[in-house]
Parts: sequence; C-alpha cells; structure tokens
Amino acid sequence: NQFVGYWQNIELIEKNKDFILNKLSNNKTVSKALGCSPEKGSTALHVRRGDYVEMNEELFESYYVKALNKAEKQIDNFSYDVFTDDEKWVSNNKIFSNAKKIYHSSSSVEDTIKTFAEFLKYENYIISNSTFSLLPAILNNNRSKNIIAPEPWFRNMEKTFKYPSKWIRIKNQ
Repeated sequence: NQFVGYWQNIELIEKNKDFILNKLSNNKTVSKALGCSPEKGSTALHVRRGDYVEMNEELFESYYVKALNKAEKQIDNFSYDVFTDDEKWVSNNKIFSNAKKIYHSSSSVEDTIKTFAEFLKYENYIISNSTFSLLPAILNNNRSKNIIAPEPWFRNMEKTFKYPSKWIRIKNQ
C-alpha cells in the first residue's frame, strides 16, 4: 500500500475508513494490531518535530502540558507512551517523564510499519498535527476513545481542518 496526497482530512479518512482498514489489514503486523484489545486508560502521545521544526509548525511544549493534564483528568487509569521522531528532545523534556515507553522508529519501511501498528493498540490518543498520529486515532474502532488534538492544526499555513465535535481540542499557543 502506498498513500499519496494530502491525508490530513478527517472527512476523507472517515469516508474511506473501511477501504483503508481492509488494505492495511493485508499486512500481518498491522492486522494483528487492529485485532488487539487496548489496555484500559492506555494513551498514545505523538511528538512530531524533524521537518516541522524547520517549517515552524512543531507543537509548543504548552500543548503537551495541557493535553497531558486534560488526559489525566478525563481518562480513568491513564497511562501513556510517546511516539516520536525526536527521541532526544522527548527524553530530555521533563513533561514526558511519566511516559511508560518512548517509541522511535528509523525511516525504514519495516520499522515505520511496526511503529504504526504499535500506535493502533491504544485506547486513547494525544495526536500531533501529523498524519502518522491522525490515522491511528481515526482508524482505531474503540468507541470510548478520547482524542486530544491541537488547534490550530498548523499555525503558519492556511489549512481548513474540521474537528469532530467529540474531539478535545487544545490550543497550540
């Protein structure tokens, strides 16, 4: 499978959810992850930096502080793991000191698929402004999930982003 184009459109993903899940399920690692029952309170938190720092679109630390505070209050048995492309920044940042685990993948196809599959195994999501966390948050079929998302999606680019009403939006400022 190869996804080409702009996939940061929730309505487009929702409209094609069955097709996307069907195609992703062709991969054994992803299929197994989709069949997992998430641990109660488990939350995947995504930190995307890399090229976003260069574009001046990375999320501020305050977003993560507010999102973690909200999640702790909102989610019973709250625990979280961090998924990131900047393991050093996350490891050196006190706000993530209570993370159970930090996931970092290389840019290899196999490692990316393995990490993406791991991302699908959670009950709740604190997403970044990236497709890598947006897709698992939407594709996960857990009906009681909480999704915490940044608002605005991008600070410096004109992108219309329609958040579902159930999502918890945290200001990125």
